[in-house]
Amino acid sequence: MDAPPSRLARFARRFLPPAVVLAGAAGGFAQLLPNAPIPDFHLPVFDAATERKTSDLRGAEAIYHSRDLIELHEFTLVLFLPDGSQNLEVKSPKAMLHVPERIAEGDQAILVRGPSYELTGRDWRWEEKENHIIVRQEVRVTFKAALGNLLK
Repeated sequence: MDAPPSRLARFARRFLPPAVVLAGAAGGFAQLLPNAPIPDFHLPVFDAATERKTSDLRGAEAIYHSRDLIELHEFTLVLFLPDGSQNLEVKSPKAMLHVPERIAEGDQAILVRGPSYELTGRDWRWEEKENHIIVRQEVRVTFKAALGNLLK
């Protein structure tokens, strides 16, 4: 029995322009031209078991540097809870996506919005496997909920 196609391959067939999919059909994305722009990039990701959307990755333009590195302009990542409600939104003017490592990073500004907080800063890294974001410079966090006696 053949192995099911990878998540990236399944979503590429559904959401990337047909010409891009055809160009990559023989060997994944290896045959795309380096530095080839992909306008209005959109990659929703679904849970294989429940078929519910778990995340939505968008950009005004993606630049394909290699099968391991994609540059995304106007990076927006939305993560969803199992009930389908939005859990987290991450935005930055530019992100570098390290595909095999499932890491996005950028040296420009970042905005992270959660249900009860908002975080801004610069020089950031999002690691999907570790499920965390590191912001290294000019970090500011605003809580929308009462913190109680945190400093007591």
